[in-house]
Amino acid sequence: MKCRYWIILLVIALVSSNAYWMMTTLDSGITLTYQESSLELTQKMHEQTLRLANLELIGLGADEALEKIGKDVYGLQPFEKEGCINAGNICVRLDENRKVVGIGGDGL
Repeated sequence: MKCRYWIILLVIALVSSNAYWMMTTLDSGITLTYQESSLELTQKMHEQTLRLANLELIGLGADEALEKIGKDVYGLQPFEKEGCINAGNICVRLDENRKVVGIGGDGL
């Protein structure tokens, strides 16, 4: 009779430990996926910021700036919304006269 209890106890321990390792592996995979996505987004934003900084946009009108920016790092056209020209997740800030006053900051 004692042997039977040991076998049941060991089977429960085996199933529990396998479930633990399966959940740990799944969690690590999901975490790695999110880290890679975050790194890619950060790299794209850095590249877009460098592109925008080199265009010397400050002082230009919104329409002229949109034309000068062209397509962003994702291959999409920038758009104007809520006092910003959004290009590749970066805000090119506009004043009330639709003139470029800065890059990044409040509009992010």
